[in-house]
Amino acid sequence: DTDNKYQEHIACSYGYKVVSAYDKYKQEYKSYRGPNAINKFLESLIEEEAYIVNILNKNKPMVITPKQEKKFKIATHCHICDKELKNDRVRDHDHITGKYRGAAHSECNINYNYKNVKIPVVFHNLRGYDSHLIMQEIGKYANNISVIPNTTEKYVSFSMNRLVFIDSLQFLGTSLEKLVECLLGINDENK
Repeated sequence: DTDNKYQEHIACSYGYKVVSAYDKYKQEYKSYRGPNAINKFLESLIEEEAYIVNILNKNKPMVITPKQEKKFKIATHCHICDKELKNDRVRDHDHITGKYRGAAHSECNINYNYKNVKIPVVFHNLRGYDSHLIMQEIGKYANNISVIPNTTEKYVSFSMNRLVFIDSLQFLGTSLEKLVECLLGINDENK
């Protein structure tokens, strides 16, 4: 009976860490404790998304050494698809660092970019509980929401804009405690 509510679950805090393959863009752990935690969390993620998209939209000029130029000229295979190079060879570089990556087909190079990349937001056991709190508020922050449901109440994944919320438990089928124990080499005998 929905008329006799006796509990209301309200998020009171959040914490997250943005990670990057580029040392320059690694960030400190961020957390918040207080009212409107879900709204503050979504607002913070939208700021992170804008920051990341700004980085991804840059195109730093290529830096190529004479040694790399020689390797480019003698390359026989595309470093992206590993198929034989013909007359459509180009120099591929990382647009964020400017570093030369290798010889590539023109088409492979054009398609190897960050223009439509999705930004993963990883939760452990997202479909178990946290997704319900987020889904109650997400419509206030994005018009472009998509959901991959498992059931009407559990989601495999959902996204808003370029942020894609995924559940790490779907890939790592155990508790965080067990995963940490495994990483640290802790077993029942060592406890």
